[in-house]
Amino acid sequence: MWTGSVCMNVFAQNYRDAASDRLADAYVLYREGRYVMSLYNSGLAVECIFRAHRVRVDPIFDARHDLIELYRVSRLKQTLEASQEAQLAAALSQLTPLWRNHHRFDAPPALIRFLKRGRHDRGIRGDVLKEASRRAYNASETIVGLAVFQWKN
Repeated sequence: MWTGSVCMNVFAQNYRDAASDRLADAYVLYREGRYVMSLYNSGLAVECIFRAHRVRVDPIFDARHDLIELYRVSRLKQTLEASQEAQLAAALSQLTPLWRNHHRFDAPPALIRFLKRGRHDRGIRGDVLKEASRRAYNASETIVGLAVFQWKN
């Protein structure tokens, strides 16, 4: 018989596993030069890990695809030490301007336009899309790593 807490743990573990899978996908996609989907999967990995932490607390929430709001309702912040919180906040502030859920529909020219409109191309020499994807992946790797570490503790 499924009880509420068993069901919550299954959903939470599924989100946690999905976060690791999406992060691995982002890495492979980056290596293949598929920067749009790499960037998208980087943000999706963070969304999954925040959802995993939230479901452990309460399965009912509606934060849509807002990473800042998902972080807030996940209550992950309360489990972090000050230095970890600062690391996560810095990574999240680097990721959130780059990532939107609708990027899954974008072709490279559309994402480049988004990055340029948001002035996320400033200071980048060379391939803007490649660099934005790299930054998103690095930020996501930090966030997911910290959140998975907290999961085990």
